[in-house]
Amino acid sequence: MPGEKVMVSCLECGTTNYFPLEAEGKKVVCGRCKAGLPLPGAVLEPTSGQAAQLFQNSSLPVLADFFSPTFVIVRKGAIRDRVSGAMNEENFALWVASRT
Repeated sequence: MPGEKVMVSCLECGTTNYFPLEAEGKKVVCGRCKAGLPLPGAVLEPTSGQAAQLFQNSSLPVLADFFSPTFVIVRKGAIRDRVSGAMNEENFALWVASRT
């Protein structure tokens, strides 16, 4: 759909930005700090500093996988929920959706 935008958070400052879907494949930058924005839905491997910015500043929920496997959902600096252990894709998707 032309003109459609989705929200993404900047890895450098945590600011929520609107990413125009028609710009995929082009460099889209943060309106605040001018850093390049990640593609919507991309799996990211942020540095500890970038993760801290996302956890503290993003107005979007952040789903973090701590490789244990422990998953944590953080929004505006507060942990919304966490879960450890394996679950199938359907149950995982339902868990995430019910907490964001």
